[in-house]
Amino acid sequence: MLFLNFFSTIVLLTNYAVALPFDDSERLRQPLRQHKYVKRQQSVDYFSNHASSPTLQWYPCYDSLNYKCARLEVPFDYSKPKQGDIFKLAIVKVPAKPDVPYLGTFWLIQDFEGNVDFTVQVAQFYQAAGLGGYDFISWDSRAAGHTTPTLQCFPDQTSFTAYAQRGGGFDLQLGGFNGSFPPTDKNIRENIKSVSDYMEELGEGCKRHFSKYLPYMGSVDNARDLNNIISQLPTGTFTNLYFYSYQTVLGATYAAMFPDNFDRMTLDGVVDAAKVYDRGDNDQVRIQDGEKAVQAFFDSCAASAPCTENQPLFTCSGCYFWAPTANGVKARYEALKGKYYNTVFKSNPPSPVCGDCSHSYFGVARDLLDATANPAGALPLAMIKSNFLLELELGHAIPGGAMEFFNTAFPPEVTLQPYQTALRCLDQDKSINGQGSFQRYLEGMNSTSSQAGAYMAARELECSNWPNSEKLKNPFKGSMKNVITKNNMLFISNTADPLTSVANAQAMSARFTKSTVLTINGLGHTTFFSGDSACLNAYRSNYLSAGTLPPAGSFCNDIPNGAFGVPYQHDYR
Repeated sequence: MLFLNFFSTIVLLTNYAVALPFDDSERLRQPLRQHKYVKRQQSVDYFSNHASSPTLQWYPCYDSLNYKCARLEVPFDYSKPKQGDIFKLAIVKVPAKPDVPYLGTFWLIQDFEGNVDFTVQVAQFYQAAGLGGYDFISWDSRAAGHTTPTLQCFPDQTSFTAYAQRGGGFDLQLGGFNGSFPPTDKNIRENIKSVSDYMEELGEGCKRHFSKYLPYMGSVDNARDLNNIISQLPTGTFTNLYFYSYQTVLGATYAAMFPDNFDRMTLDGVVDAAKVYDRGDNDQVRIQDGEKAVQAFFDSCAASAPCTENQPLFTCSGCYFWAPTANGVKARYEALKGKYYNTVFKSNPPSPVCGDCSHSYFGVARDLLDATANPAGALPLAMIKSNFLLELELGHAIPGGAMEFFNTAFPPEVTLQPYQTALRCLDQDKSINGQGSFQRYLEGMNSTSSQAGAYMAARELECSNWPNSEKLKNPFKGSMKNVITKNNMLFISNTADPLTSVANAQAMSARFTKSTVLTINGLGHTTFFSGDSACLNAYRSNYLSAGTLPPAGSFCNDIPNGAFGVPYQHDYR
């Protein structure tokens, strides 16, 4: 089976919640609880049948919701525009509430290709939480989502689905234990080669079917598109830009290229953009807080209420892998990893949903990574993955449990996202060449984080197998050193983020003179998943309204409902 990308939660919510009323967060959860009876919905297309234009031309969309959409024509190459060589960007605007003073525009830009669908789903939640005076605007980047042409790496959807399902175990292979026992160096090398061949096939497919467009798909061109859109808004429109995860690369790029063209910018879960443009950001510094995240999971599990096998998923908010102490939870987890070090888990009896539900030693580590990256929120993976760990311990899938949930909700063609791979690999230069070099790199990553190391190494392996001929026409050539922006910038990081460290946020903040880092004591990749913090909200509100940054060294430690619904037990700085 494939495992979650760290923003797959958003993918799931976007596709399950299309028909739900926006003012009822409880109903948002119901399809998740009834996952065996709900099929993943395709987002409705409000774009392809409408004319495009080089200027913003808004038209009504999303039926009775009073939303506005536009299809903006942008050139492949802004420096050398050519007739017919255009992308048609899909843009959505969720209008501000008419009963409050108008405040400007708020942009949510997150880490997968469906920014339009994401904004449609969450904007009214944000507006109801005190941001009703803002138009919420976003767009699908070049070749992503509803923007056309859309990235194509396979001749048809059937071919893509077959490829995704065939590669469903590539994460297991990268761990070196895809049924090749004992886990010797020879078997690990063979499995790494198998994964490399699989990833090379993806890159070659993108080259074969989309080579005309790939050179114009990087974050630099996306930054120019963002500036194009903003420049066409009414003069003086307030712009607040909020970037999550890998899209913080886009945020930093935009700030460096257009330092005077935004009012507020927040980067949450920070990727080191300077490293991306140099040699790639998938290094040990990025994941150095991974073991803190693991400890926070153990601590929170022990502090919560115990859940039992007989309590169906979503009926217990505590931990299915509970023990009275954090060390007890850790001991259960280490025993589980040891149990599957030399064998693959196969459910006995088989599940009618996922069959033998195969799982490996590396898969156990990935389960914990998923739980620490997305612990709280509408889809609390800490709780769900604790159920998964219990199933592994019991030796069988629980009917209606986590194994069946993920096989139903996250088919391989959902979890495999070629656009993310293409964007990252086009942005960065290759830093690893050759299997020996990669194996040493993998060992170093695993020594830094037992959970995140191999996952991030897999991302690097994707790019090391990207076709050499497919490069950007307009790579980043500016400076990210002592950048002076017109307005302040805010960088935010959780103390126990397994995928982007506090050190990353500090390094990037140091490159922008009018910025600071706000640190939140919490578990999760970005504050979107860590739980509610009144302290964080107060700092963000003050920054949004007045542009005032938190004092240097500001730290929030007040999340009451983190992983498993309990406060975080320690200061994880």
